[in-house]
Amino acid sequence: MDMISRWTTEDYEAAGNWLRAAPDGPAKTAAVRSYALTVFKHDPKTAMQWIHTLPPGKDRDSTLRNIHANWPKDDPAGAAAFAKEHAIK
Repeated sequence: MDMISRWTTEDYEAAGNWLRAAPDGPAKTAAVRSYALTVFKHDPKTAMQWIHTLPPGKDRDSTLRNIHANWPKDDPAGAAAFAKEHAIK
């Protein structure tokens, strides 16, 4: 996950292209989670598109909770709306 996070920070387009071509499986799931968490700060729409490629369940829920936990502290209204939209308690 650290490798994808660094790659996303350095060249999010190349990392996204790699993700599109990667075969489904545990490695891609981990990469999608890391990519979404990293890119969310700069491009929430793209991050959410990737999160929704994860099947409903543990991995998707954990990624959404992690984004919520790292929401900017100066935007409590945004954090609350995100939590409500994604049923995060």
